[in-house]
Amino acid sequence: MSKMQEIENIVLKVLQDNESHAFEDIKESVKQENASLLERKKYLSVVLNYMKDKKNLIDYDNGLYKLKSEEKKMENNIRIEFLTAWREFYEKSELKKELSYDMSEKEFRKGKWVHELNKKVEELIENFTIQDDNSEV
Repeated sequence: MSKMQEIENIVLKVLQDNESHAFEDIKESVKQENASLLERKKYLSVVLNYMKDKKNLIDYDNGLYKLKSEEKKMENNIRIEFLTAWREFYEKSELKKELSYDMSEKEFRKGKWVHELNKKVEELIENFTIQDDNSEV
C-alpha cells in the first residue's frame, strides 16, 4: 500500500465518527499509527487536499475536516468500507507482485496489468454513486 493510501485510510478512520477534526488531531492519529508517514512535512496536507478537492470525500470549513454532509454519509461510509476492504484484499492477494530486475518479461507485463487493473478498480470504487430505485436515470 502506498503512503498516500495509508494516510487516507487513517484519515478516513478518524473522520468516520462524523465529527469535525482539526488538522492537528488528524496529524496526531497518523503519527500514532505510523510516524514514518509524516517524514515529509506537507504530505498530510497534500493528501487532505486531494481527498477534499479530487475525491470529494471530505469537507473543510473553519480549520476543521469532516466527512461529506448528511446526504452523503451513507454513500461515503459504504465507499470507504469497500475501498478499505479492497486495498486490504489487494495487499494480501497473490495478484500483487513486487517488481524486480529478476522477473521475466511475462511476469513484468502481468504485474503491470494487475497494477493498472487495481488503479481502475480503486477509481471505480471512489467514483461510484448510489442511485435511489425511484430516481430517474
